[in-house]
Amino acid sequence: MWNEPLEPFIAFGIPIGFLMCWTGLRFSRLWIAALGCIAGGLPAAAWAQAANASEIVVWAAAGLGSVAGALFFGFFSRVGVFLIGAAAGALVAAHLAAPAGDGVFRISAILSALVGGFLALRVGRIALLLAMSLVGAWLTVSGILHFTLGLDPIGEIGAWPSLPGGRGWVALTGAGLLAISGAIFQLRSRSA
Repeated sequence: MWNEPLEPFIAFGIPIGFLMCWTGLRFSRLWIAALGCIAGGLPAAAWAQAANASEIVVWAAAGLGSVAGALFFGFFSRVGVFLIGAAAGALVAAHLAAPAGDGVFRISAILSALVGGFLALRVGRIALLLAMSLVGAWLTVSGILHFTLGLDPIGEIGAWPSLPGGRGWVALTGAGLLAISGAIFQLRSRSA
């Protein structure tokens, strides 16, 4: 069913990302734990796969990493809030600075991640709402791009603008519209 051990996490990220766009603040602890599941399971599976472990070991590592990540992010939610803000900052920088070259890309991604993480902690609910909308939109669109075009969500993070036939700009526009509409929905439901 899956072509590689990381694909269940990518598939899991599509509905999680979509729901995160629209209900980010209301269920923030749940989404933080879900992101912890992805953040723990993906690297664990990737490391086991890079070590040429058997498929069962890769799946076991993915499962243990998922549980550990979910528990860690769930218990230390401030770390999760910082990482969501950092992910949003890094994603914005990755898609804007990727065409500028490797050096600019790395520096801007690191600085943007730090700024996004600290903003999520300091500014609070509004920054977290925007960060969850951005991260949720990216999870959804990058998962769809993986299963439709074979794009690696992590390894080709800045590759969206260079997709052939204008597909990259369609993906960026779709992710932007999804993030904006989700943030507006959350702001309206919060004020009602």
